[in-house]
Amino acid sequence: MKCFKCESTHVQEINLEMAFARGKAEPVYAAGRPVVCLECGFVNIIVPQDALARLRDGAPPQYSLSDANGYPTRMKRCA
Repeated sequence: MKCFKCESTHVQEINLEMAFARGKAEPVYAAGRPVVCLECGFVNIIVPQDALARLRDGAPPQYSLSDANGYPTRMKRCA
C-alpha cells in the first residue's frame, strides 16, 4: 500500500477514536482503523456507516466522555 499524498510505502494501519459534532449538537463517537503515512502524516480514513447514520439522523450520542458532574473520564458506553 502507498500513501495517496507522497506515495511512500511507509504506511501503517492504526486504531483511532473520533468525535464528530455539528455546531452545538452532541458529538457522535466512532472507532476506526485509518491508514497513516509515517513519512508525511497523511491519514486515509472512511467514517463507519453507523456513525454516518447517527450524524445524518441527529441521533443522541452513544458514548460519554464525562461523568455526572461534567468531569472528564475514559470513554464509556452510556446506559
